Amino acid sequence: MYDTLDAAVKNLREDYDPAAINAVVLLTDGVNEDSDSLSLDKLLKRIGDRGQPQIRVFTIAYGDKADEKDAGGRTVLQEVASATGGRAYDAKNPKLINDVITSVISNF
Repeated sequence: MYDTLDAAVKNLREDYDPAAINAVVLLTDGVNEDSDSLSLDKLLKRIGDRGQPQIRVFTIAYGDKADEKDAGGRTVLQEVASATGGRAYDAKNPKLINDVITSVISNF
């Protein structure tokens, strides 16, 4: 997940248009499956780099075990959203997904 999100933010920065919506909506369980990927700290530095155009990341925790705390006690999806000026949403209950998507879209 970390490498994919990093690439998405990088791509949007390369094609940044101040007149457009420059954001990523990330629907995930919050688990980084690739042990060879960026660390969370490095990801947060890259996506939150204030010297680059701001790309907000809106995270949606999906699934019954979504967005569990990491080994350091951090809630990964909340940290990702916070680092970018985005917002974290909880859709662990699948019945809430429509309401959550509507809430995310209201940010644009």
